[in-house]
Amino acid sequence: MESAAEDTRPWQGYALSLYRQAAVGRLLRGFVHNLNGPLQVFSMHAELLRWMFSRALPIVDRLEAAELPEASREQVHELKGLLEARFRVMDQLQAEMAACQEIVRQIMGTEAADESLGSTCTLNTVIADELAFLQADLFFKHKVSRELRLAPRLPPLHRGVVPAHQIVFILLENAVDNLRQSETPRLTITTEVEGDRVLALFEDSGPPVLDADRERIFAPFFTTRPGHPGMGLFLGRLLASDSGGSLECETAATGSRFRLSLPAA
Repeated sequence: MESAAEDTRPWQGYALSLYRQAAVGRLLRGFVHNLNGPLQVFSMHAELLRWMFSRALPIVDRLEAAELPEASREQVHELKGLLEARFRVMDQLQAEMAACQEIVRQIMGTEAADESLGSTCTLNTVIADELAFLQADLFFKHKVSRELRLAPRLPPLHRGVVPAHQIVFILLENAVDNLRQSETPRLTITTEVEGDRVLALFEDSGPPVLDADRERIFAPFFTTRPGHPGMGLFLGRLLASDSGGSLECETAATGSRFRLSLPAA
């Protein structure tokens, strides 16, 4: 009995980890859904502030040009400086608000993604969305240099977007973990079309995958990093296979390289 309990312990730990992640995901989705309302209000008021500044500044210009006592002229000039300073940051404020709204759209859109054959989402779009989410990782945002070699006009994916998002997330998470051990962390992502398939290569400058581990890393619970459950790449390959594609680890001169192939519509 003790041996059987030992055998199931990794599955129990992983199941608990998935349960916790699912619970956090549900809370996050509810938070994001509720966040959309305040963001719309902030965006509306930012637009109203821009309109107000555009009307107020000409009025102040006319006051500044009018025959006023010296003290009043100084006060008008000071008011004009304050208004101009706030007006100059409106572009930045509206850009940040638009970025927040786009993140909400991506999260809610991925949740309700169409899994039918009629999906118009490309692998480039999936990669761009997942890279945007990864900006929350300060190491990735500030330390990892990135090169994107994305083929233009990729055909849409054949099986929808959710599996592709999950696979790309797994590959990016794996690459970032590997890059934490690199002195010059660098990530290169390449996409291309090959017949009726779209391909993506994920190459990082971290420690290389040993030849003996090239297939073992796709086995459940196999890991070379303490504290990792060893299920990411296993699930990534499973999702790729279920989508009619493949996920392989290729030989690389330095670092690691993973090749993802998915059917195109």
